[in-house]
Amino acid sequence: MLLLNSSIIGKKILSIREGHPIGEVIGILCQPKNLKIEGFYVRDYSDKKIKVLLSQDIREIYRHDFITNNYESLTMPDELVKHKQIIELSYDLIKKPVKTVSGRKMGKVEDFAFDSESMFILKLYVHQSILKNFNGAIKSIDRGQIVEVNDKEIVVEEPEELVSVAAPATIT
Repeated sequence: MLLLNSSIIGKKILSIREGHPIGEVIGILCQPKNLKIEGFYVRDYSDKKIKVLLSQDIREIYRHDFITNNYESLTMPDELVKHKQIIELSYDLIKKPVKTVSGRKMGKVEDFAFDSESMFILKLYVHQSILKNFNGAIKSIDRGQIVEVNDKEIVVEEPEELVSVAAPATIT
């Protein structure tokens, strides 16, 4: 199932063992090299600290709430040795500039969709400035169109420009 990043922020983490919500999602832990969501930053309801729920500890996503086995699934970020480098990067896709290979600015990432099974980001939704697009439309960029992801920007393939040709008027 595809989920939008904006739809999961603020969603509850439910524990089967405890039988009640144990926290809420406040952000994602993303590996920029392959755009895989390694986990989610969570505000722990019991001690109000920011913890991480790794993707592998999610049992199910039900109506956008995350279900996990127990409270022990929430881990302090400094305890995640294997994910230390990603945590230190604190990479955030939102508001990241998007440019084409030729350097043409396309806009900034406004949202993204990810697959709840594989946890890979599959689509980026880029908001164009009002100068670029009078109606402020949002462009959808497929994962296959992404050429490079770095700290400063996301580089994508050149979009195929459709040339609109006006049809000749016909009088009947």
